[in-house]
Amino acid sequence: MKTSERQTVRRLAPCPPYDVEACESWLGDMAEQGLMLELWGLLDVRFRREEPRPVRYRLTAARLEGNVLFGPPDAPDAGEEALYAETGWHFICRQREFFIYACDDPAAPELHTDPAVQALSLKMACRSAVYYWIGWLITLAVQVSNFRSLNGILFLVEYPLLNLVFAFCLAWFTLDWLHNLYSIFALRRKLKRGLPPAPHKNWRRSAPLYRCANGVYRLIFPCAIVLLFFVIFRPDKPYYQRTTEEEKAAMPFATMEDLADGTFVLYAEEDDAFYNSMETRRTLLAPRIIEFRERGRIVQGDDVLLDNYLAVDYYEMLTPWLAQKLAPGLYGLDDTYYTQPQTLPALPDVDTARGWRNTDGDRCELILTAGRRAIRITWNDPDGTLGFDRLAPQLAEGFLQGAQPDV
Repeated sequence: MKTSERQTVRRLAPCPPYDVEACESWLGDMAEQGLMLELWGLLDVRFRREEPRPVRYRLTAARLEGNVLFGPPDAPDAGEEALYAETGWHFICRQREFFIYACDDPAAPELHTDPAVQALSLKMACRSAVYYWIGWLITLAVQVSNFRSLNGILFLVEYPLLNLVFAFCLAWFTLDWLHNLYSIFALRRKLKRGLPPAPHKNWRRSAPLYRCANGVYRLIFPCAIVLLFFVIFRPDKPYYQRTTEEEKAAMPFATMEDLADGTFVLYAEEDDAFYNSMETRRTLLAPRIIEFRERGRIVQGDDVLLDNYLAVDYYEMLTPWLAQKLAPGLYGLDDTYYTQPQTLPALPDVDTARGWRNTDGDRCELILTAGRRAIRITWNDPDGTLGFDRLAPQLAEGFLQGAQPDV
């Protein structure tokens, strides 16, 4: 069946729901095209196809009092509906804080005859608009605060597409509710001055932009849910791969064999496959990310030179500025409480360097940046012999030697 023959037609609204004049004018124009309103839904507006004819649509306040925490009724009471029907106006549906009535009798009187009374009836609509706006501002402030926290930039680096989608949603909600707030208060001020609502407001001027943004939001919001599912459950997360000697030699940072002159020997435990592994990936903001784990001993003959567990989180960013911003987000990445800041030895050519020990003092964390690269390195130091004075210069040297020339 062709689209033009369908009896039910759906459209995206070209204006926000609190812009009463624009909504009334748009619905009237749709009726002249043969599209009669059936339902104003959350996602779109549904029409039924009939013979084109002039129809007046009017939005009335769905409630004059009550609690803004609870929504208005879905339909007017029987007395109000019957009273309006006697004058030729028939209830169609509810739209947010308004009931929509329609009248196809050009001789029928207007639904609203006194602007001052109509202004009073919009009190609850204005209050609900303010309530939703304040609630949205609080939500927005919480989101911005979370992003500005230490791990906000890390989340941006790891999931840039998801952040872009959510940023669009946040911007859309902000502008949409600001538009709603402005529209309802502008109408109420106009009514208080004794001026009636505009019978034919030009809704077409801003319709393309509003419909485009609204349509994009309707499309990307489900995408955001899917992306969030992948972030939480990571079905695409690769298994940690056992590190080969060739891969270890190609790492752009120091490994345990760079810290002591000897042979690396694994422990005998079965779970060493995880503790001697790596994962590589890339994102839009970080062309190269490496998670590297190494646990074992460096031996020389019968002597054990180093017995440790080394963990590395390595990021190559698009710009040095991103690397600098990422560094604070790497702090405490493994949920260990590194509460003791440490004084570091001189580390030439390193842009920034920070060091901490955990609460028990037996594990160290070193975060370095150089150019567009950032790295977080943790290791065990139960007896205090593998502190920052000994290992930080070696780790920094390995980090600097692994730099690739910027293109």
